[in-house]
Amino acid sequence: MTEPLIEFKNVTKRFGDRTILDRVNLKIYEGEVATIIGKSGSGKSVLLKQLTGLLKPDEGDVFFRGQPLAGMRRKEWHAYLGQISYMFQHNALFDSLSVFDNVALPLRGKARYRLL
Repeated sequence: MTEPLIEFKNVTKRFGDRTILDRVNLKIYEGEVATIIGKSGSGKSVLLKQLTGLLKPDEGDVFFRGQPLAGMRRKEWHAYLGQISYMFQHNALFDSLSVFDNVALPLRGKARYRLL
């Protein structure tokens, strides 16, 4: 078995007295397509925000290629962020741009990417 691209190990996130994620375990392997489905308020966005560093777990760890996000140094963290992107829910796109241009926007500043 290969190492997961993304892994959540016993991740818990609370807001006040409300537990949103409760000991979540998840493995996503490179090349896999994963879908997160659930009711409003069930923690879908909270889970994704943990991947982008917008939120930190109260308990547990999130890993990228076996390395805990919480243990990354600044240079490693910036390299990691250069490999991910995040699309907000509710069609929160720039209405003056096409869907392609909205998705490509964070990549355009990266010299190593070539976009058509």
